[in-house]
Amino acid sequence: MRDETHEHSASGIRLDKITTRTGDRGMTFLPGRSRPKHAQEFSAIGDLDELGAFIGWAATALRGTKTVDDLRKVQSHLFEIGSLIASGKGTLGFESEIIWLENWHEHLNKHLPPLNSFILAGGAESAARLQVARAVCRRAERSYWKLHQEQPPSDEARPLFVQAGVYLNRLSDLLFTLARHCNAHEGAPEPTWIPR
Repeated sequence: MRDETHEHSASGIRLDKITTRTGDRGMTFLPGRSRPKHAQEFSAIGDLDELGAFIGWAATALRGTKTVDDLRKVQSHLFEIGSLIASGKGTLGFESEIIWLENWHEHLNKHLPPLNSFILAGGAESAARLQVARAVCRRAERSYWKLHQEQPPSDEARPLFVQAGVYLNRLSDLLFTLARHCNAHEGAPEPTWIPR
């Protein structure tokens, strides 16, 4: 892998080397500690990273809509939750972000027909991609709470960790409803579960 230089003027972040070789022996550094790559912190961070990637993939099917900007905002929130896990501390809570997700979800849901059956992933491409993101979000949420149980945060950081977990729960609901919205918007029938 080649070395790359990235700059972000707003945050002052500069990554001069992508290949560091520090993980070649199965260990990775977090602030103040070295941990094996299979540690639960990295499972949770990895699931958040995968979720962000799938949300980015879903966004490519929604080019030209405001939803893309909103999904980019979600990706940034997920990055912040990963940072919270890595550092074990934070200064910003997620109260307003949770309210934002709930309001977005409520707005979408009130324009959708009620569900009379379980639905399957599918329909429009954007909806199918969002359903994949929803499933990954549920896994990220499980990994996150497993970490929280196995390695409880400090009393000072606990409210932030709980809020981040609530955010993931609201996000999975939002992704489900956003997928339904995409099917409705594109006139794609929702695949329904047909019991045997």
